[in-house]
Amino acid sequence: MSKLFRLHPAIERNYWTSRLALITTEVAEAIEELRHGRSVDETHYPSAPLGGNAIHETGAPAKPEGVPSELADIVIRAFDFAYEANIDLASMINEKLAYNATRAHKHGKEF
Repeated sequence: MSKLFRLHPAIERNYWTSRLALITTEVAEAIEELRHGRSVDETHYPSAPLGGNAIHETGAPAKPEGVPSELADIVIRAFDFAYEANIDLASMINEKLAYNATRAHKHGKEF
């Protein structure tokens, strides 16, 4: 894939843009959960049998939904992206935490 990217920079740009868009999709799904009146810490299982159990009668896990599930998807997609792009995400997180520690509360803003 990298050889193809070198031959066609627009393909690479589109690929990475699409991968980042998947993360924004997960953010939008988390927002939709809140807009539908779900609690920020609520996980629900709409595909599970009545009673909302996390396990189907077949023994297979039901699909978890809710803000916690979407946050998990965001983190998973971010780590997948970083791995594919050869980004040392752990080092970058540490660097950002160190930098943010030097900033004013709420970065000096009122919101």
